Amino acid sequence: MRFLSASLVPITLGFLTGPLFAGSGEHNFQAPSGNIHCVMQEYEEPQNVRCDIIEGTLTHRKRPKDCDLDYGRAFYVDARGRGEVACHGDTIVNRRARVLNYGESINLGGVWCTSERSGMTCRNSAGHGFSLSRAKQHVF
Repeated sequence: MRFLSASLVPITLGFLTGPLFAGSGEHNFQAPSGNIHCVMQEYEEPQNVRCDIIEGTLTHRKRPKDCDLDYGRAFYVDARGRGEVACHGDTIVNRRARVLNYGESINLGGVWCTSERSGMTCRNSAGHGFSLSRAKQHVF
């Protein structure tokens, strides 16, 4: 399990250029509904993405024994591993983040996300990742 906290584990993703991500090195985006927020950063390897879901029926409710923080709303995948439900003590929700419109995708090295009316799906080149919607959250 991955423990995520702003002070414990930085969420890191390689480097992305282009009009979507101009500026600071932290690249936030959200679904058009505003219910799913994601972050990619350009600080170190391996490339990865984290997304938080605000509202929905939580699929992953049972907190692991080694998680004393929040669980079930944050999801993570890097360029090499499987998708994970994150144990986290922070949030990446940014209401001013750029909207990733339905049908749009973002690719950062070995990780990409696609916004669809049915939710947000993020995966790596090995096919591992997660899919988030109000009705269900799935890691693969």
